[in-house]
Amino acid sequence: MKLGPGTEVNLLVQASDDCQCSATGNCEFWAVRQKGTRLELLLKTFMVQWFSVRNTRTNGYRDIQTSAHGSATFSELTLYKFNGKRYKAAQCWDRIYELQEDGSNAQKPTITAVPCGRR
Repeated sequence: MKLGPGTEVNLLVQASDDCQCSATGNCEFWAVRQKGTRLELLLKTFMVQWFSVRNTRTNGYRDIQTSAHGSATFSELTLYKFNGKRYKAAQCWDRIYELQEDGSNAQKPTITAVPCGRR
C-alpha cells in the first residue's frame, strides 16, 4: 500500500507462533505507527493473551487494554495510554476468580488495582 504525504496507519500486532508465545497462550504484542515509509514502535510488551481497543483516547490515540493469563484463576490487566510518543502502562489490575466449595470458579472475579511498576 502506498501512503500519501502525511498519511498515517496504526497497526496492532499480536504474535501467534511458538517462538514468541508461551505455553499458556501469552504472546508478544506491538503497536506500530507507519508514516510514509517510516515505521515507529509505539508499544512493545510481552505476555498478552488478549487485547482490546478502548473508546477512550489519550493524546489523540485510543487507549489499549491487555490481559496476561497467569493461571486458570488469575490474570493481569493493563491499560496503556499514549503519552505523545509511546504507549505507557497507566493502570494495572489483578483479576482473580475465587474457587467455590464445589471446586468451580466464581462467576465474577475480584479485580484489585496494583502498581504498574511491580510487573
